[in-house]
Amino acid sequence: MKKSTRYALFAAALALAFTACASAPEPDPEPLPPIETETETLEAQREQAEMLRRQIVDAELSQYAPDEFDQGDEQLALGDEQRELNADEALARYRAASESYRRVIDRAFEEVVDVARSDAESAKSQADEVRARRGAPEPYEQGEERYATAESARDQREFNPSLEGYRGALESFEEAYEVAAERRDRAREAMDSADRAITQTEDSTQELEDELEDEEDELEEEE
Repeated sequence: MKKSTRYALFAAALALAFTACASAPEPDPEPLPPIETETETLEAQREQAEMLRRQIVDAELSQYAPDEFDQGDEQLALGDEQRELNADEALARYRAASESYRRVIDRAFEEVVDVARSDAESAKSQADEVRARRGAPEPYEQGEERYATAESARDQREFNPSLEGYRGALESFEEAYEVAAERRDRAREAMDSADRAITQTEDSTQELEDELEDEEDELEEEE
């Protein structure tokens, strides 16, 4: 085969190869990650506001800050109105609603739960004065357990569990005080009775000694 013919065939094969590469289908591109939206944040903020509102309604707390509660309802409704129109505006409204509801809960805690907490602490102090930990261990320990449970619920801003816990602790500490105080009084009465008995015995002994001395004096006079 002539050299020119070989060059022509080679050029044709090379051109065919380039044509095949150019026409081959390209591999599918990697799918793009979904575009992030505020939808999840929006739903989470609305659920947060609803949860706070349910807590207020279930525990009947709106009476402690009615204006704040109404503002929360207003902001929640405005958030629902803007939900499909302006996500950022709706988000701000839901957050404002949560803030109003939290102020209601905080006010209720100040006026009810914190007072119950103080009462429970006062009852514990009175129980400690009569050493109720030793004199009435069962109700005293129950009071400590209830108080600890109430403290945990208070940290979580759970109104009903914390209030019930403090009130239960108050009852237990008061019971411990009464039991320990009664036992202390009985012990004191027993000690007083023993002292009186000892005093009476000493008096009787003294009387006998005096009588014996008198008799001895009389015998000596007769002699």
